[in-house]
Amino acid sequence: MKAFDIRKVAIIFVMINLVSFGLCFLNHNIWYDETYTMALVRHSYVDIWSITANDVHPPLYYFIVRSCMLVLGFSLYAARILSLIPFLLLLLAGITKIRKMFGEDVSYLFLILCSALPAMLRLELEARMYMWAMLFVLLTGLYAYEAIESNCISKWLGLAFMSLLAAYTHYYALLAVAILYGLIFVVIMIRQRKLVLNWLLSGVMVLAGYLPWLTKLLGQMNKVSKDYWITKPTLFEIAKYIVYPFHIVEQLIPTLIAGILLLPLLVVIIKNIRRNYKSKEALFGIITFMVLFLVIGVGILVSFLVKPVFVARYMAVTFGLVWLGMAIFLEKASEQSIKRILILLLSVLLLESAGQCVYENSNSFRQMEELSNSMDQDASIIVSDTHSLGIASYYFDHKIYALNNQEQLAAFEPKMQFASSEEILNMAGKYYYITADAKTVKGGFKDRAEWIQDIEIEDHIYHIYLIKKN
Repeated sequence: MKAFDIRKVAIIFVMINLVSFGLCFLNHNIWYDETYTMALVRHSYVDIWSITANDVHPPLYYFIVRSCMLVLGFSLYAARILSLIPFLLLLLAGITKIRKMFGEDVSYLFLILCSALPAMLRLELEARMYMWAMLFVLLTGLYAYEAIESNCISKWLGLAFMSLLAAYTHYYALLAVAILYGLIFVVIMIRQRKLVLNWLLSGVMVLAGYLPWLTKLLGQMNKVSKDYWITKPTLFEIAKYIVYPFHIVEQLIPTLIAGILLLPLLVVIIKNIRRNYKSKEALFGIITFMVLFLVIGVGILVSFLVKPVFVARYMAVTFGLVWLGMAIFLEKASEQSIKRILILLLSVLLLESAGQCVYENSNSFRQMEELSNSMDQDASIIVSDTHSLGIASYYFDHKIYALNNQEQLAAFEPKMQFASSEEILNMAGKYYYITADAKTVKGGFKDRAEWIQDIEIEDHIYHIYLIKKN
């Protein structure tokens, strides 16, 4: 296709991404959801199943992390490696399955997009399930394409199996594969009605495989409908959905620059959709975009009509599919257009790498570690909100008392115990109070709290107090 060697360009992008990962790897930057991961995976598989049943995520990711940590050790570094692995598997799918299905050029463009687009490096460094969900949703889409093309039983089985893995990893991955099944049905009814039976059997297999968790899902939906932390989306929040794929950590200016630099990429893709929409590859590319838009649309619709249930990072489960769709249409562009796009992508990758490295090595995380080291070993910590509990459980080796008795906090036991302010005040020893709400020093601690310092991590400010006893 091109006079330049796209393979070498792809290798350069991948290497920059991996070097950036390495530069950000050895730090203790962690946010609440990651502290939940680190606490939960120390429990048994049976406990993980029951604790996640009272949370808002399915259990597969935690099973994967616990299994690997039993070998690698229980550390944030091991958890980060386990988020890098699905990224490497995405690249492997690119140079094997995608290369075979769509050709070398699409394959290498897919590798470049996976390495360059800003959200990816951040997700590689998080001890969360989004990279795994992204991988499983992508593989679900690839098996769906192959199943329709070949009507081979093994491809239908692969479609069902990958759908199950996605569904047990994240609920928006479940939504994504459900949307894929719906779009597959539409394609089959228009083009190949003889495939309906295999489509139906594949869907029944997924449903049967998900039955053990289905009652848990229904219970979680009931809890979410009554009380959930996500707020109703505003116009600003909806705007964040557009920005999220180009989001460079907590930095507005670099994010805006990345968005501007990537506008030509979007323009080229839109032009090529209009010019090349009739081929089977183009149809698949369009479907990948439809999955993203429908996931966002359903999330917003439910948030307005029922209960807020969607935040920007949930769309990440579709990114593997979307980058493939972009690669399919980008490959149709002229050589000169692709060269310009690659230069812009390289600029974005370098900007993201620099921003991520600065962020990951910020002083706020060191401040929390220094505070922990300065505390007496026999001191205890009091928390009254979930974010403070998560941060305290990770940074401090001290005993933690939580004032809120909530089922979803069971992941932090036995290090954390529930206690009332009266019970704590009757205990001997030195106590520190950590809260993410400056107005909330609860119980009998309000008149005894002596402010020490504030530490900002992510978008929360943690207020540290020493509790004075009579």
